[in-house]
Amino acid sequence: MDIELYVYDLSKGMARQMSMAFLGIQIDAVYHTSLVFGGIEYMFGAGVQTCYPGTTHHGQPFQRIKLGRTELPLEVILEYLDTLKQTYTAESYDLFAHNCNNFSNDFAMFLVGKGIPAHITSLPETVLRTPFGQMLRPQLDRAMRSVTQASVASPSAVNVQGNVVRSAMSQAASNGYAPPAGKQEKVHPHSSLSLPTFKKLPVTPRTYNNIPPLSKLTGKMGVQADSPAVTDAVTFLTTRQSEGVAEAPIPDLTVIGTFLRDCITTLPPELLFTSYDLFRCLLIDPRVSGFFAEEQDLKTIATMLVHARDVPKDGEGAYQLKLVATQLACNLFTSPLMTSAALAHEDLPAVLVEIATTGLLSQKHTNLRLAAAGLAINIATATNEALMIKDKSSANGKVAPHMLKISTLEQGPAVELAASLAEAIAEEESAEAAKFMAIALARLIYCKKEGEAGDVLELCTAMEAGSAVAAKAEMLTMGREDKQLMKEIGSTLLGSALQ
Repeated sequence: MDIELYVYDLSKGMARQMSMAFLGIQIDAVYHTSLVFGGIEYMFGAGVQTCYPGTTHHGQPFQRIKLGRTELPLEVILEYLDTLKQTYTAESYDLFAHNCNNFSNDFAMFLVGKGIPAHITSLPETVLRTPFGQMLRPQLDRAMRSVTQASVASPSAVNVQGNVVRSAMSQAASNGYAPPAGKQEKVHPHSSLSLPTFKKLPVTPRTYNNIPPLSKLTGKMGVQADSPAVTDAVTFLTTRQSEGVAEAPIPDLTVIGTFLRDCITTLPPELLFTSYDLFRCLLIDPRVSGFFAEEQDLKTIATMLVHARDVPKDGEGAYQLKLVATQLACNLFTSPLMTSAALAHEDLPAVLVEIATTGLLSQKHTNLRLAAAGLAINIATATNEALMIKDKSSANGKVAPHMLKISTLEQGPAVELAASLAEAIAEEESAEAAKFMAIALARLIYCKKEGEAGDVLELCTAMEAGSAVAAKAEMLTMGREDKQLMKEIGSTLLGSALQ
C-alpha cells in the first residue's frame, strides 16, 4: 500500500502573514498532519481518529507528500495501531509536546521506516524558543483544542478495516500475489498445554504510578529543589493530579533531562533517589515518556539506569536508589513507544536485566525483590510481543522497519535472568514475590522457538525450577487461583513440558 502524508494549515494562511510581527520569526503554517492509506485517513486529536480522506473539518490538505510503500500485513498494522491508541489518548493531547504530528511521525516510522519532514515536527520547539510563544503556551494549547480535538465523521471500525483489507487485497492481486494454497501455520506445543490460569493473565505491564507527597520529596533535595526544572516538574505533576491531564501543559523536558543527569554528581549519594523518584512520576505521563523515548540515544534514561546499576549494593543510599531505579525501569513499559526504544537500544536491554537480577537476589529487601520481579515480567512480556509481531510480519515475507531494530533478549541476558529467577523462587518467602517471579520465568520460555529459548530451557531443567515453583504453592499462603497458577507453571509448563 502507498503511504501518503496529508499536511494542513490550521491557521488558514494567517501564520505566514502575521508570524513575523508577533513572534519575530517567519512561520509558513501551523501544521496538522495525518496519514492516508487504503482509502482511510488516520490522525490524532480526540484520540486516534479515522475518516475518509479529506473529509475532516480541516478541509483539503494544502500538501500531499508520498512517504513510500508498505507491504506489511494489515493484521500487523492494525495491531500496532492499537498499541499507539494506548499512548495517543484524548487526555494526553498537548499542542506543543504530544500532537498530531508526533502521531504521524511514529506511525510513519512503523510503516515505511522513516518519519515525516523535520520542519513539521520541529515547529513547536521553534515557537517555544520565542518569548511570545513561551508566555502564551497554556493559552494557545487551550484555545486550539476546539480545532485540534474536534470530532470527525468517522467510518465504523468494521468499515475502516474492511476498506483497508479490500484495498490491500486488490493492490496485492494487481501485483500478481496470491496467498500460498493450503499453507498451515505451525502451532507451538505449548499451545496445547492445559494452562487456563496462566493464559488468562493480563499482559499489561507492572508499573508504579503512585505520586508521593511532592513537598516532602523535593524537601530532601536541598538547594536543588529551587531549580526551575524541579519547580516546573512539581507544578506539572500537581496540576495533572488536581485538574487532569488536559490542563497540565508539558514543562521544558530538555531542561528537566539535563537536570536529572546532572543530579548524579550534584546530589549526595544518600539523596540521589529523590531525582529518580521525580523522574519515575514524570514517566507516568505518555507525553513525557514519548519525549524521552525520542531523545538521542536515550541519554537521560541510559545515564541514570547505568549509574544505579553500578552503585555497590552496600554503598551509601544504595537500597533506596536501587529500589526507585527498578520502579523507574518498570515505568519505561507504560508506553509502547518507550518500550520499543528501550528494547532497540544497544545497551539498555542488558542493563535492565542486570538491574532486575540484582534486585531479585536481594535477600534483605522484599520490596526490591517485588519491583525486580515486576521488571522481569515486563522484559519477558515485551520481548515476547516483539517476537510475535516479527513472526507475523516475516510469515508474509516482510518485517516492520522499526521491528528490525528490536531483537529478542539475547541468550546471555536471558539465561542470566532465568537463573536469577529460579534461584530467587527457591528462597522466596513472600507469596506475592514468588508468584511474580514464576510468571516472569514462564514468559521467558512460553511458546518460544527452540533457538530462542534453548539455553533457558536447559537451565530450568538443571535447576529443577519446575519443582521449586510447584513447591511454593504448598509452602506459602496463597489464594486458590494463585496456587493453581503456580501449579500450572511449575508442574505443567516447567515440569512435564520440559521433559
